[in-house]
Amino acid sequence: MSDSFYPAHAFHQGFADGRASGDLSVSPAGFCFRNDTQSVTMPLAGARLTLGGASDRIIFIAHPDFPDWSLYTSDHAFLRDPVLAAHPELTLALSTMRRKRVHSWAMLAAVLAMIVAIPVALLLNMGWLTSIAARQVPASWEEKLGKTAFGQYQVRADIIQDPQTARLLTELTDVLTQALPDSPYKFHFYVARDPALNAFALPGGYIVVHSELLLRADSADEVLGVLAHEISHVTEQHGTRNLIASTGLFLTLQAALGDATGLLGTLASAAPFLLSQKYSRGFENEADAQGFELLQRAHIDGRGMVSFFDKVKSEEEEMRAKLREQVGETAGIALGETPEFLSTHPATDARIARMREKAAHQQGPFRDMNATFNALKTRIREFETQHPSKEKPE
Repeated sequence: MSDSFYPAHAFHQGFADGRASGDLSVSPAGFCFRNDTQSVTMPLAGARLTLGGASDRIIFIAHPDFPDWSLYTSDHAFLRDPVLAAHPELTLALSTMRRKRVHSWAMLAAVLAMIVAIPVALLLNMGWLTSIAARQVPASWEEKLGKTAFGQYQVRADIIQDPQTARLLTELTDVLTQALPDSPYKFHFYVARDPALNAFALPGGYIVVHSELLLRADSADEVLGVLAHEISHVTEQHGTRNLIASTGLFLTLQAALGDATGLLGTLASAAPFLLSQKYSRGFENEADAQGFELLQRAHIDGRGMVSFFDKVKSEEEEMRAKLREQVGETAGIALGETPEFLSTHPATDARIARMREKAAHQQGPFRDMNATFNALKTRIREFETQHPSKEKPE
């Protein structure tokens, strides 16, 4: 006989409100329910055991000889009672209930897994979601956002305001913009007097190239490779997608489903973020691939893109080597400064290898823009000589 008692309840018209709580025990004589007022014992033979309630939490006991009684307990230790396990007639019922219980828990676990998995899956696929959401953003809105960010950059930057420089730069960049297929953006290119080797793009078509990059480049192909990469950041909406990702999953998903009103409202004041953003490795690889395709459509030799990244990477290695000689191996690595271009456009060996592979399979003939490029370099040097740089207040 079992010595265990299980908290239980019984339905019977003899109880107040037709229901009462008490204890349930099992013996060879049957299922015994008792409380302070009544008790009943249902034989094991012929008893019906079933699961019910939410998630099958409750075990119901009934017997055809006791039609006015119904017992139930939520203590599942009851199913492991040794008296029940030894009764052959109840073995099948117990096995069925255990399978049903396992199935119920499996279903619950599956539902919970889905509740957790769906947001996780969406977060892991934010790049895909932001791509869809960005398509809901009008090009005119991106242009306003980029213009606002560029205006803030102008306050502290030294933009070259020179008609001849602007004309030569336009002549150089027209070969790229005219090769764009049905672009909704009107591109604006600027040269900033800055000793850092860098270039960057803002949503809507605002692209800035530092004078140092133009002066250090050895060919028009190198500069056009950089600019094709920056143009692709714009056309692939990478800056806008960065901002969208920063708003969180809900607004991104809402915009991806077609309602971008909340997203646009949140991003209205996000322009300053664009001036310090860095692109993911995926965005950089995408800009490389799309930029290279743009060079091919414009009949520009893609090897210039490869040689420029090689050049900047070599400069970084030389800089770090000198620092290691001066202050030691560990300190040199810690203090080594990365060229600004590499800090925003990491030139990994794998990335350079991919671009080199593309360049090896391209076919000419290629356009020669070196005359325009050399004239632009000469004009920038002349301008810097004629107009010494003035530091702007912080």
